[in-house]
Amino acid sequence: MSKGARCPKCNAELPRKGQFCLECGLDLYAEGVRRAPSAWPLLVVGALIAAAAIAYLSTRPAIPKDPREDREVRALTKELFGLVAEKKFDDIVRRFYSPDTQAIETTAAELHDIVRGKGAQGWRNIQAVCLDRPKELDSLARKYPAEHSKYVVSLVGAMVFQDGPLHAIVPAYGAQRAEAFLAWYLGQAFEGADAAEAEIADLRWQEGPNGEPLRVAKIRYPVPPKPMPGVANPTTLPWHHLEGGQWVLTFGNQDHHLDEVLKFIQNVTLE
Repeated sequence: MSKGARCPKCNAELPRKGQFCLECGLDLYAEGVRRAPSAWPLLVVGALIAAAAIAYLSTRPAIPKDPREDREVRALTKELFGLVAEKKFDDIVRRFYSPDTQAIETTAAELHDIVRGKGAQGWRNIQAVCLDRPKELDSLARKYPAEHSKYVVSLVGAMVFQDGPLHAIVPAYGAQRAEAFLAWYLGQAFEGADAAEAEIADLRWQEGPNGEPLRVAKIRYPVPPKPMPGVANPTTLPWHHLEGGQWVLTFGNQDHHLDEVLKFIQNVTLE
């Protein structure tokens, strides 16, 4: 109907669209004044949405349902607790991280960027200003604050101070540097956690950042651990089943905040 069309019952001007007259309520579809819109477009849209949903679900990784995998993850998590209780973080890295060569290579590349790549000049400046002088490092942290400043300062201090636990990795290369860092990181994450008394509260499947299925163990401690901001909380431990059949721990791998460390290093200049 064109603009200006009128209702055959009350002669009021009709709206451009709609089923009823706004004045008398006459059903314009029933009276044949207007034709009801076809339902086909809605049906087509619905079919397309359904097809897209089916396609998405069919491309997602299959979620395994083998009860043996639950038993394996429980056994590995308990083994992990034993190593944490003895503070054998190097052994944890070799046992549960090193088989994931891609993750190790990614971490190694980020650390290389800090001390040998984009951050090389800033790292030399840090060494000149802060070597065995914690107060100078704290001063720089106040001057160049990071989102997770305490974590950044702890990591830089561990690497730059001569008695720091990571001082030896600065001249190291590749996997050696990454594995030493991961052992230090685990020490920060499990600080204060009573692993000897920890219990597995729940196991569930969860999709990882790249769509991979992860078996996630929810952990209950007698006293909930409170790692420093920037370090992952060990109440959630995700495990990934590699194609070769081995389980690896992906805890903390998603964000070590090494980009914040690099940015902090790059800000440091000699005045």
